[in-house]
Amino acid sequence: MARVTRAAVELWPRVMLVAAALVLVWAWGQDVGPPVGVIGGAVVLVGTVLAALRQAEAVAHKVGEPFGTLAVAVVV
Repeated sequence: MARVTRAAVELWPRVMLVAAALVLVWAWGQDVGPPVGVIGGAVVLVGTVLAALRQAEAVAHKVGEPFGTLAVAVVV
């Protein structure tokens, strides 16, 4: 079984945000069609929301209770 390192866990939000930006640049001004647009948009949206939530949780652990809870609540 492959071992997951902490660096890999910390890297995926950044990779997801770069991938979302690349998909946006690729799809801008193109007629990609409803199935590709809906499925691709949903995958990118879910991935970026999860990446943002991961970053908000990291901020919440660093800044403490009142502001950390607010950061996670804003993302959700």
